[in-house]
Amino acid sequence: MSEDKIIKLLMKGRTLPEISEYLKEKNVRPSSLSYLEKLLKAMKDEHKAKTMFHLGAILSTKAITKKGLKK
Repeated sequence: MSEDKIIKLLMKGRTLPEISEYLKEKNVRPSSLSYLEKLLKAMKDEHKAKTMFHLGAILSTKAITKKGLKK
């Protein structure tokens, strides 16, 4: 599963345990909570975010910018 899909699930308000369960139901591997935590940490590092909220703000800004450029 792509990072984009995981981000979309987070934006819908899903918790990490819920996302992990969703991935297991879809037979997506890896799907462990540990994997998701490591993925989010890597994303925070990549975007130089200090907190999860900061990461969400950065990703939201990038999504809005992309939409604006497509018009």
